[in-house]
Amino acid sequence: MKLPVGARPRTAGDFQEAPWWRAPSTGARVIAFISGSGGTGVTTTATGTGLALVAAGSTALVDVGTGHASGGWRLETALGPVLADVVRPGWRGPATGPPGGLTTIDGGGAPLEPQLMRTALGVVSGAYATTLLDIGNDVSRAATTALAEADRAVLVTSLSHTALDAAAATIDRLARTAPAQARDLVVAVVLTRRQPVARVDRHLRDHLPEGAGGWVVVPYDGAAARDNPLDPLRLRSRTRAAYDRLAGLLSTSRPAM
Repeated sequence: MKLPVGARPRTAGDFQEAPWWRAPSTGARVIAFISGSGGTGVTTTATGTGLALVAAGSTALVDVGTGHASGGWRLETALGPVLADVVRPGWRGPATGPPGGLTTIDGGGAPLEPQLMRTALGVVSGAYATTLLDIGNDVSRAATTALAEADRAVLVTSLSHTALDAAAATIDRLARTAPAQARDLVVAVVLTRRQPVARVDRHLRDHLPEGAGGWVVVPYDGAAARDNPLDPLRLRSRTRAAYDRLAGLLSTSRPAM
């Protein structure tokens, strides 16, 4: 399987090993993870990518939604701050780093108004080298504002007909409403059953539009698919390598295709 950027890592290893891709000095600092439909694995993909990115610098995962705590729950960490906390005077982030080095900022309470959302994301992106936004298929004003603040976007989809149709509609919508994010859109295809990754990769190469920001196929992994907290040590090596490749794509100013 030809990788979209760089070379295959010699070993998948632990997320805390030195990254095989170059440090993200020119890469995106705010990255939105979106989908066309629910249940495609957005939170898990954002979390896995975040765990890979912390090897190169401080990283925060922000759940843009409200009323739930998917980020903290997925990592089985104590509930941390929510976006409403971030906009309060004097917020400096957690005093100590969380397990794995990935800070989670969960949704909670009422949705933030657009100006407060912009303020909160400005505070977070100023405190961390990379900020990941878990948006999913949310099209609320808060989510739309958050997407507009992102430097890059990752579209997460499965291979089901429903998910692919919804993903295509999302790409069309991005082209109209967020052309900068659509231009360098990265696609993460999450397999929901065991399938040959190389075959899926060839299919994407034939069907993705020229100039797309790259794609990564995330293989099926029971440890990531279960409705349980994500334990990086239980992930298959190919799954960890896929998250590393996503981190590599997002850590360059423009992926080489």
